[in-house]
Amino acid sequence: DRLVGLDGIIRVRGDDDALVGEVEDWMDNVLVNDMHVGLQSFWNLMSNERFEQGCALGEPILTRGRADVERLWVGDSKGIYFRRPDRDKPLEVWYAPPAQTRNTRRDGTEQIERVLRNSWSDTDHATLRGAGYRELRRESLIYIAHNPEADNPYGTSIFRSAPFVVQALLTITNAVKQTWGRFGDPSFDVTYKTKSKLDEAQLKARRVALAKNLADVLDIKKKGNSADFVNAVGRDDELSIKILGADGQVLEVESPVRAIMEQILAKLGLPPWMLGYIWGTERLADRQVDMVLQCSKTGFVRWRPCLSRIVETMLRTRGRTWQRGDWELYQELPNLKDEESLARARFMDAQAAAVRANANLNDAV
Repeated sequence: DRLVGLDGIIRVRGDDDALVGEVEDWMDNVLVNDMHVGLQSFWNLMSNERFEQGCALGEPILTRGRADVERLWVGDSKGIYFRRPDRDKPLEVWYAPPAQTRNTRRDGTEQIERVLRNSWSDTDHATLRGAGYRELRRESLIYIAHNPEADNPYGTSIFRSAPFVVQALLTITNAVKQTWGRFGDPSFDVTYKTKSKLDEAQLKARRVALAKNLADVLDIKKKGNSADFVNAVGRDDELSIKILGADGQVLEVESPVRAIMEQILAKLGLPPWMLGYIWGTERLADRQVDMVLQCSKTGFVRWRPCLSRIVETMLRTRGRTWQRGDWELYQELPNLKDEESLARARFMDAQAAAVRANANLNDAV
């Protein structure tokens, strides 16, 4: 969510107010997939697939008669299959919505593993169609990828190297749960010793009675009431109650958890405070803000042609024409730091103007 949010807000501006208004109205009301609305929703879904799966595919769907763009479609990246029929020919793009009947894991992960391992490199058209795939028109597709390697079109998931450290984090979390479960709700060791000669049946009866007495007391305390553990023993009898594990030490988790979280944050490229961790100084946070905003602006410049292509398709289907400068998409990145700096600059300008006005008044006198 943080990474997708850093893409900013898509806005339109230009010299032709009527055309800008039409584009803006379409951007706010176009249907996306089944339940989403707006070009911003389309871009957020694409970004989510790009970061999570490594690549994303989208397509503008035209109405009958090619009079308008009816809706925008974002595919599930786990159902994408790229096929290269020949080295000199462009990739073919095939798609089948991941379904439970086609995946033994019921979540689509098996399909993406087959794709990443390229185990279907020689699959022919008939086999793909038999598996429920359909070929998509490359001319109308919107494609984005995260860190594609060489000619691998599937890109790279931002979480590719995260499973190792995440597994370590889960191990620590599970150990903390078990440790605090042990110390927070400890087990008791009740020992009854006697010098009297008792047979096995009598010892079992006393053991059962002591266990029932202790269980009754714990049940009463669990309900929020006060209770005492009372037993009557003989002159030569001895009864002791100990807490198992009371002498152990609770594992320290702050340092190892922080080290693991630093690895995850380094992979995501996010400052710690964006996920609620206060590590570092205010001066460092200012530098991190500048870095994050710069990365966001660079990313938008890279993907702006894809978004503009969708708007251009809509305008052409409606028969609209335009010139350079009539409209353009831009990224809005509001942040409190810029607003504060702008307000401080305006205050200093006003203060300087007041000083100059007073100087001119004194000269006149």
